[in-house]
Amino acid sequence: MFEFILKFVRYLAALIFGKKGDVNMSFSPGCDPCDFGLYQTTDNLKTKWNNQCSGSSGGCLNAFLYSPLPSEEREFHSAELREATVQINDILDKLRRSDNRRRTLSFLRVPGGGLMLAWSDHEGKLPSTGVISSQSSPEEIKHAMGLTSSKSNYESDDDKPKGS
Repeated sequence: MFEFILKFVRYLAALIFGKKGDVNMSFSPGCDPCDFGLYQTTDNLKTKWNNQCSGSSGGCLNAFLYSPLPSEEREFHSAELREATVQINDILDKLRRSDNRRRTLSFLRVPGGGLMLAWSDHEGKLPSTGVISSQSSPEEIKHAMGLTSSKSNYESDDDKPKGS
């Protein structure tokens, strides 16, 4: 209930002080902050990774960016950053509207810094074994996120994860 009231107040503030895009009303509440639970399933002989949120370690956050109110300018958040924030939130909104599986668009914390955009399921239960969470080793997390190759040796530079 509190989260709904907070969203409504932000919406009113955007109507009164801001422009379209200053406040996003469509993001789903999820359990921010929660923890990710990455695990594998097999469907039609194809193995795939899934993400089920649980706990509250802060490894998983709702995918939404904030800006100060237009009446509250800050040196560290310029007009250029405000506009970029509006554009990014518009893109995130489009993604949310395109999902028909009732998942939450989330940012997962990546070991070593940075975030990964991911769909998070907040319904159901995690398997009892084989779950990778923010408490797992950085190597396990990066592997489960697909940031490291499952191959023992890289066959070419194209196989290296982005950012390495």
